[in-house]
Amino acid sequence: MDELQCFGKRLKELMQKENISYVKLGERICVDRETLRGWANAKHYPNGYYLMKLSRYFNVTVDYLLFGDKNEG
Repeated sequence: MDELQCFGKRLKELMQKENISYVKLGERICVDRETLRGWANAKHYPNGYYLMKLSRYFNVTVDYLLFGDKNEG
């Protein structure tokens, strides 16, 4: 799985775990829901600023967002 797909999958998983919608997460990190959907659907990456905001919000590392768990297949 490439980094973009991994990132989208990870973002969806974290949002589901936190039970947060695109709208609410967007409000929290100051980005619109369509941009979030693009990230979650692996259409494009957020820039470094938003990667950091996401990692802080979900309390995970940027590496985790981009590469996931090394033990995954």
